[in-house]
Amino acid sequence: MNLTFFFSFLLLIWYSYVFGQTTTTQPANLSIDKNVEQFRQSKFGMFIHWGPYAELAGTYKGQKQGGNAEWIMLSAKIPSSEYEEICRNWNPSEFNADDWVTLAKEAGMKYLVFTTKHHDGFCMFQSKYTNYDLVDFTPLGRDVTKELANACQKNGLKLGLYYSLADWHHPEFPAQYSMGSNFHGNPNPNAGISKYADYQLAQVKELMSNYGPVSVAWFDGGGSYKNADRYQLIKGDSMVSLIRTLQPDCLINDRIGGGKGDYGTPEQSVPGTVQQQTFETCMTMNDTWGFRSYDHNWKSTKDLLTKLVDIVHKGGNLLLNVGPDGKGKIPEESITRLKEMGKWLSNYGEAIYGTNNSLFEAFPWGKSSTKLFPNGNSAIYLFIEEWPAERVISINGIHNTITNIQLLTPEQPIELKKNKKNQKLIINLPKTAPDKRISVVRIDLKGFPNITSNLNIRQSEDQNQAK
Repeated sequence: MNLTFFFSFLLLIWYSYVFGQTTTTQPANLSIDKNVEQFRQSKFGMFIHWGPYAELAGTYKGQKQGGNAEWIMLSAKIPSSEYEEICRNWNPSEFNADDWVTLAKEAGMKYLVFTTKHHDGFCMFQSKYTNYDLVDFTPLGRDVTKELANACQKNGLKLGLYYSLADWHHPEFPAQYSMGSNFHGNPNPNAGISKYADYQLAQVKELMSNYGPVSVAWFDGGGSYKNADRYQLIKGDSMVSLIRTLQPDCLINDRIGGGKGDYGTPEQSVPGTVQQQTFETCMTMNDTWGFRSYDHNWKSTKDLLTKLVDIVHKGGNLLLNVGPDGKGKIPEESITRLKEMGKWLSNYGEAIYGTNNSLFEAFPWGKSSTKLFPNGNSAIYLFIEEWPAERVISINGIHNTITNIQLLTPEQPIELKKNKKNQKLIINLPKTAPDKRISVVRIDLKGFPNITSNLNIRQSEDQNQAK
C-alpha cells in the first residue's frame, strides 16, 4: 500500500475517534479507495467550458443575453436550425491543446475537466452516433478532445470528461426535461427518453474507449429532470457499470444521481466547515462559465488563492474554470491569474498538495491544513491571510512534541520563536509578511497529530446546481 495513502487513511480513522462521529455515517467513498484518495490529494484542477456558444460570446442578433454564456441557446430561445448554422460556420483555428495544458500545469493544476458535450447538444469529440460534432460539422475538422487527451498524457495531467445529461438538440430528448423551461431547439412530441438514454450510453462508451485514461466522468444537467428519477431515466446502472468496466480508475461525480457518485460538487460555493465527504468546488473566475466578451467582473488572484486555501482547509478540491473564446484562446485575464496562482503554489505547494483537511476551525487570521509523512511524523500548515499587527499568533490544543516551526519563504525558511503555555502555542512572527497575498507557517510534529479540538466535521450538503 502507498505509504502516503496509508497515513491518510489513518487520519480518517483518527477523525472518527477524536470527534466522535456518532451523528454521521462515513460514506463508502471514503473507504480505502486509492483513486478517491489520489483525487483528494491533487487539490487543484482546471474546468474548461468551450463550445460553439463561445463564438456568440454572450450576444445574439445584437442583443446581450442574460444567464450563463454557455446557455445562450436557451436564454435567446435559438431554434436548432439557426444554432446549427452557427456551429456549421464555427472555425476555432487558433485552438492549441498544448497551450491550454501547459497553462494548467504552470498554474499548478493536477487535472483538467473538458466539456465534451454541453446542454446545446453539440459534441466536441468525433462520434459515430451523430455528425453534430466538431470533426464532421465544422470547417475545423479536428477532434479537440483527442488533442487535449494527448496533451494531458504528454504533460502528466489527468483528464476528466464532462458530459451533459440534458440535450436541447437531440430529437429524442423530451422538452419536458429541459431546465425548467420546457425548451428544445426543435421539440419532438414523440421523443423517447429511453432512446436518448441509449444514445447517451453509446457516446459515453466512446469517451471511455477512445481517449486513453480518464480520471473523472463529470456529469451535469441533472436539474433538467426536475422531480423525475433521472438515474433511472438515463439507465444509470448501465452507465455506471460501463464506466467501471472500461475505466476502472475513473471517478464519477454525484450529478449522475441515484446516490452513485464518488464525490460532491458544490457550485460557486464553499461548504461552511470541514467536510467528511469528498468534495470538489467548481468555480468561475468571473461571472460565467462560457466565454462572454463583456464579462469583466474578474476575481483577484488574492481572492482565488483565498478560496483555494479555504477549500483545502475544509478537505476539498478546487476546479477552477476557464472559458476560451470563439477562436480557441483563453482570455488574458484568466492566463494572468492562473500564472500568478502557479507562482504562489511553486513556493507554498507543499502546504496544499497531499494534505488533509484542517484539525481546527478557521482562525481570525487564516486557515490550516495537515500532512502525514511516511516516517510517522506530521505537520500542520498555517495560511496567514491577514498579517496580525501584533505579530503574534496562537493555537490551542496541540499535545505533540513540536520539533520545528518555520515561516516558508521563496528563498529559505525562517525559523520562528515559540513558547507553549497550558497547551497554548504562541508563535512570534517577523514584522512583515513574506508574501503579500497569503504567507505560510509550517509546524513540525513528532508522531501522529494529537490534538484537542471542537471541530465539527460534517458531510457536504447538496449544493449542486445544474450548469
